[in-house]
Amino acid sequence: MGLRPTDVTDARQKYAKVFDKSPSECFDRTLQYLKSINAVITQLDKKHYFVVADQFGRIFKQSLETTGVGILVRPSVENKAEILVASDNYNLAESVSIVLFKQLEK
Repeated sequence: MGLRPTDVTDARQKYAKVFDKSPSECFDRTLQYLKSINAVITQLDKKHYFVVADQFGRIFKQSLETTGVGILVRPSVENKAEILVASDNYNLAESVSIVLFKQLEK
């Protein structure tokens, strides 16, 4: 997977969910989550609500430390946001999305 938002949207396997929150709130909370698990942010595009992070091996054992996960927050209808999570490691993307989505539901 590359390091552009289109790489996340075009990924063969990605995890997505719509939240009843603004895109900016979802993106801020995503960054807080990444910080709380000590993930390393390798790319940050606040204008397009896009982040790539790695170093998930401490939390998710199926991951190499250098495996990147792309997270994109897209505006949806009526001030809602869609979160997309993708990685070359599908199991890691799934694990990150499950925990991230639970955090955003709070």
